[in-house]
Amino acid sequence: MTIEIDYAELLRGALQTSIRKLLKDVEKNGLPGQHHFFITFDTRHPSVKMSDRLRNRYAGEMTVVLQNWYEDLVVKNKFFSVILNFDDKPSRITVPFEAIVTFVDPFAEIGLRFYAEENKPSTYGLELKSSDNKAAEEKKSPESLGKVLSLEEFRK
Repeated sequence: MTIEIDYAELLRGALQTSIRKLLKDVEKNGLPGQHHFFITFDTRHPSVKMSDRLRNRYAGEMTVVLQNWYEDLVVKNKFFSVILNFDDKPSRITVPFEAIVTFVDPFAEIGLRFYAEENKPSTYGLELKSSDNKAAEEKKSPESLGKVLSLEEFRK
């Protein structure tokens, strides 16, 4: 009998835990500096709580922004809840961490993408944007494949 390790699920759990810890810190201390978050989630997830008006408007996915105005951020083990302003109407939404599709902090230039593949329960993606896109592209160029690179090339 072969036992397989589900690395995709392990990484998904670790990334969800990281988001939970980050939001818990924001709940306690507010957003640091210029950080702000774009959080996209699946509105069809059975544990998502939102008004019928919003659910009808966003019948598949919804992206919320935690930046300038939000109230009463509450972070629990399995979900977060927050009051946001939609068309000048404050509304509470509750999002389980497992419903999150993407989490982006543009200031830090980091994005996490969660998605499901056919015949696999789930997997993850991690995107890091470089402030020097040309240098990043050169590092990925075909010429660099098979070449041993010195760490000094990556140090500033």
